[in-house]
Amino acid sequence: MYKNLSLLILVVIFTSCSNKNSAFEHFENLSQKSETIQFTKKKDILIDNKPKVLFWATHLNKLEKNKELEKESFLVTVYFVDKKFDDLKDSKYQLLLNDNKSLSLEKLSQDSDYKDLFIDNKWASKYLVQFNKTDDDVFKLELKLTNNTNWAQLEFEK
Repeated sequence: MYKNLSLLILVVIFTSCSNKNSAFEHFENLSQKSETIQFTKKKDILIDNKPKVLFWATHLNKLEKNKELEKESFLVTVYFVDKKFDDLKDSKYQLLLNDNKSLSLEKLSQDSDYKDLFIDNKWASKYLVQFNKTDDDVFKLELKLTNNTNWAQLEFEK
């Protein structure tokens, strides 16, 4: 019995000390990870119960409190699983904030000024997306097909 108990204690110690999956693993700069994670949301678009589009968005207005941003700005990361598209502009998807189209959609390079805030996915496309300022308290950043059959909705609070 004591052998089994000591074996159980050893197993518990080794498993509790092992590396855990963490949301922080998706970001590169450790100093901004915790704050960035607070304002980042993720959704997948599933078709036939299989992920087809992975979609992350970070609300920059919350991160850059010191700067008075004139527009609602988001860092958006999109990964198309089946690789039919590698660019959001070529796909049939559009980004909406409270049913309003974006003012600008700028594809960012890996060495952009925002590189420390990117989700760590080398195959995904990254964008800076800006919308008109709104007085609404809740933001709904939507990525949806133009035919509205498949979509993902992320909600951000102002």
